[in-house]
Amino acid sequence: MTTRRLSTAVASLGAGAVLLGTLFAFPAAAATDPAIDSRPVASPLTASAPPAGASGRFVVKFKTGTAGTANARAKAYGQAARSSGVSVKELHATARGAAVVQADGALTPRGSDKVLASLRVQSNVEYAEPDTFVRPASTPNDPLYPQQWDLSEDTAGMRVPAAWDTTSGLGAVVAVIDTGITPHSDLTSVLPGYDFISDSTKSNDGDGRDGDASDAGDSCNGSSSSWHGTHVAGTIGAAANNGIGIAGVAYSAKILPVRALGTCGGYLSDIADAVVWAAGGTVTGVPANANPARVINMSLGGSGQCGSYFQSALDYAAAQGVTVVAAAGNENSPASGSTPANCNNIITVGATGREGNKAYYSNYGPEVDVSAPGGDSSTGRANTILSTWNNGTTVQGSETYGYMQGTSMAAPHVAGVAALMLSADPALTPAQVETILKETARPLPGTCSTGGCGNGLVDAAAAVGSVLPSAVPYITAGVPRIDGDAVVGHALTVSAGTWSPEGASLSYQWRRDGVAIPGATAVTYPAATTDAGALLSVTVTGSADGYNPSAATTSPVAVVPQPSLSGTARVGSTLAAGPQDWPADVARQYQWVRSGVAVSGATGTHYTLGAGDLGQTLKVRVTASWPDQRSATLDSPSSAAVARGTLTGPTPMISGTRKVGYTLTAVPGTWTAGTFLKYQWYRSGLPISRATGPKYTLGGADQGKIMRLRVGGIKAGYTTIVKDSATTSAIAAGTLVSTRPWISGSARYGYTLTANTGTWTAGTAFRYQWYRSGAAISGATGRYYRIIWADRYDVMSVRVVGSKAGYTSLARYSGYSARVP
Repeated sequence: MTTRRLSTAVASLGAGAVLLGTLFAFPAAAATDPAIDSRPVASPLTASAPPAGASGRFVVKFKTGTAGTANARAKAYGQAARSSGVSVKELHATARGAAVVQADGALTPRGSDKVLASLRVQSNVEYAEPDTFVRPASTPNDPLYPQQWDLSEDTAGMRVPAAWDTTSGLGAVVAVIDTGITPHSDLTSVLPGYDFISDSTKSNDGDGRDGDASDAGDSCNGSSSSWHGTHVAGTIGAAANNGIGIAGVAYSAKILPVRALGTCGGYLSDIADAVVWAAGGTVTGVPANANPARVINMSLGGSGQCGSYFQSALDYAAAQGVTVVAAAGNENSPASGSTPANCNNIITVGATGREGNKAYYSNYGPEVDVSAPGGDSSTGRANTILSTWNNGTTVQGSETYGYMQGTSMAAPHVAGVAALMLSADPALTPAQVETILKETARPLPGTCSTGGCGNGLVDAAAAVGSVLPSAVPYITAGVPRIDGDAVVGHALTVSAGTWSPEGASLSYQWRRDGVAIPGATAVTYPAATTDAGALLSVTVTGSADGYNPSAATTSPVAVVPQPSLSGTARVGSTLAAGPQDWPADVARQYQWVRSGVAVSGATGTHYTLGAGDLGQTLKVRVTASWPDQRSATLDSPSSAAVARGTLTGPTPMISGTRKVGYTLTAVPGTWTAGTFLKYQWYRSGLPISRATGPKYTLGGADQGKIMRLRVGGIKAGYTTIVKDSATTSAIAAGTLVSTRPWISGSARYGYTLTANTGTWTAGTAFRYQWYRSGAAISGATGRYYRIIWADRYDVMSVRVVGSKAGYTSLARYSGYSARVP
């Protein structure tokens, strides 16, 4: 394969496309000078509401004969009023014999459906339908819309505004397999996409495949990034009537960005996987696509023939009912040499300019199915295609709008029309979409000198108009509803209502937030975890021979999740009711239940387990109330039996002087709130009898011993724990404290002296020794001493020795007495 450009630059943003080895092609487009002001700032406009009463006006056709007499009609209206609770009055007759009736006051859509249902079940009513309120077709208020010649000009535009009178693409999902997407305020309906670039050297975002479809830039060999996917996405689905920027072809469709092109391009194997994933298929290692596309746009191309593995991906998409649109290529060469333009099961699109001529760059040949506006700068920049863009050079900058040209721009025009067609008739197959586009295309207003421009220029109005029902009568649809509690894990059932003709075949499609749920086509549907927080609805389609099919969709119901519990079933722990993602309009009341019995006052989202819960099981009961007065009571699974709580407490410490006579104090630290503490003091490893308080005074028995404290924590419902302090050092001997002793009595011969000890440490025992002028008197060791003849002319004194167990003994001397005469 050789390197080749896929487009011609209109201005400085020209981009070359390369195909080196197996590297796939760069986007099939060239950018032009984006010299458009940054998005205009304006307040979005809101569509005006229908006048009061418009939703309560109906057209009723009564059967011929006596069934349609005034009395019969009045009886039918009365029965309908009793059934629906809404009175109606007859206004006038139509040219075809039906009656226009008006409800008493404005009705909600649900109320309107109720009145219609009550009329349709009347035996004399042939049909009852809403008297739909319509308005003139309007031009979008987007300020750059006048520059979108490709949509609105009758000469070579696609005549899109007339198609908008029927549909704007609501309900369609269009996958854009391209360079990814950049944030833009005019791209408001973008679904979560995926990045399929497996080679980190091409991804430009530092890794391989991941869930981020953002365009990280595709600059190649010094060129600027193209922001190609953003431009393509805007052509398909830019928001309309929002007062800013442009309008997309299918502005109510949703865009699914799928990134497969990075630096200089991408690999066809990645693009093939992207096709399968976008169509709802399984790709190993990639999460399932929650929003399968009905249309895939591939504005990309490379030289060579369509490979078998890529064709198999396209075949898979077709089998899933997905219409695939691809660019023809920009080499002004036969499209037979460009892939995927030369693949099967694909709509290949060539490009035209503003005059309706084949664009000078567009590929051609029998592979081209149709043509669409791609722009032609040879007649001026304003004659190329304006769409959403980004002003960054190599990395993302600010949002803006830019002109580009190429078959890359033509393909999304056709993808947008396909989305409009599928919105009008979701039952269309890819083959039918292709056939209708070809059959309704108009001849090119200009020339196609090379031939091979397909069946002509796509006409959006004609294509959409062709899928609308003909004059064949419609099946009269019933008013379906969803029965059952919209709760995860519960089964919901469709009640289809009354359809006619009798015996019409009914089919069902369940939808999540408006998007069809793959495989959910039965009358019943089990609400799954993935539905939590979403709106579920069901489209019921009736078919019968000789009638156009009719479809009716139920009012959506918000799915609430199954209540759950989180937290540990242990006394002291808190259980939380979950989950938190309930729909905002669902009111909830909570009641905690202990082993089947409601816990008084426990009505919050959290519950703290107490001693009374020990050994019991807990669950939360949630009563959910919907705005339409429905309610459901839901129980979470039960917890395990509540276990004992775990007390927490630090290692206690001992404060105080480690000395006999002093008091030691327990410092238990902070324990679990409400814990009752018990104490036990130990002496050299043995418990001390009755020493069970937070304080302990050291006694003589403690001298020389080591002390320890044990603290036990007790709390109802909790496991008791015991904490031991560290041991103290050996307890030192105490120190006796005293005042000086003194002598009383008369120091005279024959008189008795008394030793007064003074004040000593309590419990001190005393010994005495009397002295005569400082010399110890033998045997004088009592408290009292009688003065004898030998004491004459001497002074007397006494020594008091105090002793106490565990204390160091202390000797104190009195002063001297007067001299004995």
